[in-house]
Amino acid sequence: MGRYVKGQYVSAHGLVISHVNISTVHVTDGGSYTCTAENSAGRVTHMARLNVYGPPHVRAMGQVSAVAGETFVVSCPVSGYPIHNITWLKVVEQVTRSTDDGHYSCTASTRQGLSDTQDLTVRVMVAPVLQPFHFEERLQAGDRAGVTCLVTKGDPPITFTWEKDGRPMQEVEGVSISSMRAQATCLVQEGDQPLTLAWKKDGRPLDPRLDVRTSQLDPFTSILVIDRATAAHSGNYSCDASNPARTATTTSTLTVSVPPAWVVEPASASVALGGSVALHCLAKGFPNPTVAWRKETASGQFVGVATGEGGVSGWENGTLAVSRAERRHEGRFLCEANNGVGAGLSKVVNLSVNEPPWFSVRSQRQQVVVGGTATLSCEAHGDAPLTLGWTRGAAPLPPLPRYEVSERATEGGRVSELVLRSTHISDSGTYVCTSTNTHGALTADFHLLVQDVPGPPSGVTVAEEGSRHLTLTWTPPQDSNAPITAYLVTFDVQQSPRVGRSPPSPPLRITTQEEPPTGHPQNVNVVAVSSTALQVTWEPPPINLTHGTVLGYYLGFKDASEGESGAYNFTTVGVEGVGVTTATLAGLRPHARYAVVLQAFNSKGAGPASPPALGTTLEDKPSAPPGHVKCESVTSSSLVVTWSPPPPRHRNGVINNYRLAYSYASSHEGGRSGSVVSEGLGVTLAGLTPWTNYTVTVGASTRAGEGVHSHPFVCTTDQDLPEAPASVKAVVSGPRAAVVSWAAPTHPHGRITRYTVHWEPAGGRGGAHSRRVEPHLTHLTLHDLSHTTHQPDGTLTLADIQRSDSGHYSCTATNHHGSDAVTYNLTVLVPPSSPSLHVTETTASSIRVQWSVEDTGGASLQGATLHYRSAGGEWVTAEVDGDQRSYTATGLRCGTLHHFYLTAHNHIGSSIASSTEAARTKGRPPEAPPQFQFVTTNSSQATLYLAQWGDGGCPITHFSVQYRKDSTRHWTTVGSEVPPARTFAVGGLDAGARYELRVTAHNAAGATPAHYTVTTPGIGHTGTGVGVGGSVWGSTPSTSPVWRDPRVLVPATVSALALLLTVTTVCVCLRKPEEKTALQAREDVYTTVRRPAPTPPQQQQDIRDNTGEYSEEDLYPYATATFQMGGGSPPPPAPPSPPTHAHHPQPRSQKAFTALVYQAPSLHDVDSPNLSERESRAPRGFPYEASETEDYGSVLEPGADPRCPPHHRRPPRHLRTRSPATSGSPKTRRSQQHTLRPTRHPRSPAVSRRLSEGSNSIRDHTSDAECDLRW
Repeated sequence: MGRYVKGQYVSAHGLVISHVNISTVHVTDGGSYTCTAENSAGRVTHMARLNVYGPPHVRAMGQVSAVAGETFVVSCPVSGYPIHNITWLKVVEQVTRSTDDGHYSCTASTRQGLSDTQDLTVRVMVAPVLQPFHFEERLQAGDRAGVTCLVTKGDPPITFTWEKDGRPMQEVEGVSISSMRAQATCLVQEGDQPLTLAWKKDGRPLDPRLDVRTSQLDPFTSILVIDRATAAHSGNYSCDASNPARTATTTSTLTVSVPPAWVVEPASASVALGGSVALHCLAKGFPNPTVAWRKETASGQFVGVATGEGGVSGWENGTLAVSRAERRHEGRFLCEANNGVGAGLSKVVNLSVNEPPWFSVRSQRQQVVVGGTATLSCEAHGDAPLTLGWTRGAAPLPPLPRYEVSERATEGGRVSELVLRSTHISDSGTYVCTSTNTHGALTADFHLLVQDVPGPPSGVTVAEEGSRHLTLTWTPPQDSNAPITAYLVTFDVQQSPRVGRSPPSPPLRITTQEEPPTGHPQNVNVVAVSSTALQVTWEPPPINLTHGTVLGYYLGFKDASEGESGAYNFTTVGVEGVGVTTATLAGLRPHARYAVVLQAFNSKGAGPASPPALGTTLEDKPSAPPGHVKCESVTSSSLVVTWSPPPPRHRNGVINNYRLAYSYASSHEGGRSGSVVSEGLGVTLAGLTPWTNYTVTVGASTRAGEGVHSHPFVCTTDQDLPEAPASVKAVVSGPRAAVVSWAAPTHPHGRITRYTVHWEPAGGRGGAHSRRVEPHLTHLTLHDLSHTTHQPDGTLTLADIQRSDSGHYSCTATNHHGSDAVTYNLTVLVPPSSPSLHVTETTASSIRVQWSVEDTGGASLQGATLHYRSAGGEWVTAEVDGDQRSYTATGLRCGTLHHFYLTAHNHIGSSIASSTEAARTKGRPPEAPPQFQFVTTNSSQATLYLAQWGDGGCPITHFSVQYRKDSTRHWTTVGSEVPPARTFAVGGLDAGARYELRVTAHNAAGATPAHYTVTTPGIGHTGTGVGVGGSVWGSTPSTSPVWRDPRVLVPATVSALALLLTVTTVCVCLRKPEEKTALQAREDVYTTVRRPAPTPPQQQQDIRDNTGEYSEEDLYPYATATFQMGGGSPPPPAPPSPPTHAHHPQPRSQKAFTALVYQAPSLHDVDSPNLSERESRAPRGFPYEASETEDYGSVLEPGADPRCPPHHRRPPRHLRTRSPATSGSPKTRRSQQHTLRPTRHPRSPAVSRRLSEGSNSIRDHTSDAECDLRW
């Protein structure tokens, strides 16, 4: 120890600093060092470790003793650094006394393989345990008394010592001390000799085989001794004492508790993924042991295993069974067997979940054209190491350079790709991918079809011929490895007159009829978007497998847990153009796994279903509270609360933890409250007030948040020692007497059973005295008293007390010895006053309410009950904690009126209900679009663009679609539950017929019907049209005469006026030929145009390129010019929004004129937003609305009707200014620009003329004023 030097000193600040110096440090000097500081007030220690670089070294540990049943901790004294691993081993050699007794070895090792080992001997000792004894309370002088000191547990040597009043007791006459281990004593208190003492067990003489000994200390005492108690010794033991007069018997029951012992010891197990496994754990003992399973968490703690969920179940014999093994079931499990006797049994076992190989796709078909490249991708999952191999059928792959195999690792598996380049017909066949690991093997089939152009048909013959027809037959080609979809028959029709053969006729192409698709949708992907919704995306089937136009898809889904026996629920999804289609499945269960399939259908039927795609909804808060909440008082200041998980269907995810909230509920006084978070199914609350009621609620939590709490459960702590009595007073009442008075303790911590009064003379002279006093109350009921009555004994009685009687009351008593006073604080407790309730916030699915309680009744609020319902619905209640003053009711119907009222309660009672408040969730019924936005037709079908409906803030749930011919009264229902989609087709219509459509949209706020009148084009019509008429909001369209149709009336009127103005212009030109020379410059052509919102430069350039600047050559005399709104883009599948822009022609000096024919706008030429509102204020077919913010460039003409929109010329582009009102206000945003654009009539000659100015008139339906439209 010469290398160790210790020292200490006191610093200038009064700190004692001690140090240890080690010279020539060795590896063995490493380890933990402890410094201890001690003074008269206490002791404190600090430990730190010294690491010395070097090989591992373990110091000798020798032999240590441990106490049975208690925790024993021993450290392995290791030095050296760095240490990679420390391992404890136990030497087992016929262990009989205790499983922990024996020899242990500690080994420390490094990564380089260096190690050192030392042994440790642990001796487990049993501490002595004494059996309580007692004396008889009613002993008389001369009676015999005896007690026995019995050690029920403990290892020898054991020393017995008797004490009296804390001092050693000397051997005296009549007192005998025995060190024998005894179980029962038979003592004869009275009786004359001779006496005979005999022992019996269960009414029979003692069996010698039980190893029970009896001995007699004296003629009056017999002791029964059992050296080693076993379960066989349990029973009723009787001692008989006999003399010639009588036989006396006393009986006592002996119960021998046996600690648990393994019957089936737990063992580690492994199971394949998806298989079943049972972990056995069976123990015996008395009483029967209780078996509990726990699982190790990521933090290293063991928490209780929740059975009944996730395929985990517990059996009565202690077996833990897993029916469908998953990855989350893997880990370390602890089985504990305990019956309260001894330390119990426990063992940790490991459950391994093995994952055999499996494929995400086990069968796949692929087609490739001859000469192309085919890539076969095989993705396998399973435990590593995972190997993949390819074969063609049962034979290995041919060693061709065109065959390339590559492999890469993925998360949870591997992918192998087989690439075939420059494919031949001979490459067609089945390729097998085999995946293998230590748990099994699995194969996946890939069917490759190499397609080539089919050969020519053979055997073309004429089966039948006539004067004007031929019937041809032929044999299909034999070398075609792909299904033939069509045959092309080519023949020429030529005239052969005498002068020669004519050129062939134009080719006639014929398309075969459709048939159901033979391919399924591709790349189906399911993604969770919420706890109740999944988003499904997919691509259409290959074009060569659709065999026609895909009209939609059948989307099927089911709960994946139902397996093969479950049926799919199907819904119809419309086509949303080319590419990926998206649909959302709503109303699903939270945290549930669903299987989704898709089928494409055309006019001939549905194709095959896609392979099931799996998706799991997100977690949500638990919708039910934990059940079976129980509590038990352990001590006067602690409670043990246990519960069971919520029902599996209402957990809505994986339960992460539970939160237990507790509060003081005994009276209006305050007390401790709080919350505790636990991962298990129980918790211990400590630091509570004795003999107090606590309300307890438990809520479960998932990753989405905390769910609803259980109903309040009242628990009571045990009683404890009371506090000292209060207001102790003594008054002398005589020469040798005094009156002592006191008040009950402020906190009695239980029910007072007695008081003990102690007194002794002052100065310590004389003995101390005490007396027990039983508590008593004198209760007298008085009737017919006034509100306040003073009794002769000084009692103040308050009858019919009210809340206003609360306060401090003092009573003063005075006599010649002095005076004294007592003060009472009176608190009158009543139920709370009626709450004041009001609505603070509403959304489409929730309403938030707040309240206040003016008077809580003198006690803290324990909670409130909110009652609410929708109009005509059932009342729903929600329990709210007493410290909350707001609540949000969720899951309400959109656009619906709801009623609310609230009651508050304390421990006295409930308040009067608040006034009923009404509030409506946001949302309104659907809004119907105008006809030109909603419907297009061809010769046999009407396409409804359902996406054009406004949902009013509430999602549209479904549509009902009906139609009828204009000449019939019967409605034909196409669909009564049409799901929301982009489009919906009404087929089977006759060409050139007029139909009336009735479409009703439904959402939670109501239903909106709308009527539309459409006319299908004739057979020769090649475009799509929009039917005329059509009114929304349920009104029936009028059947006006044809001449009142705006598409007939307006062109006819304009053409007549144009003809009249043309004649007038010709006459003027003939009379004034001199003006012809003066008018040479071109004139501006203007139209009333709304100022648009700012348009990006590129879009403005596109707009200018699309509309153009019209010159003189663009207008033709006596031609029909069609004025349309918008840019005239080709018809898209749904109504687009055309670019808004202004038409600014170049200045011209001469006026031009052309006849106008108004044509109703087509569906794709009009912008969609807010057109229904403009239609209501404009003539039918002419959606136009004037705005006060528009800049027209001049004032209203004299004499013009002020109700008409101003029609005049605008200044050139460079002189116009932007009005601030043209962007930002709702009215300006609602206004859309409509540019009237002339188009050439197909039959007009390419001749241009200069004409004089003309005008035409249109009657405004809103203002009923005659207005001029100028151009």
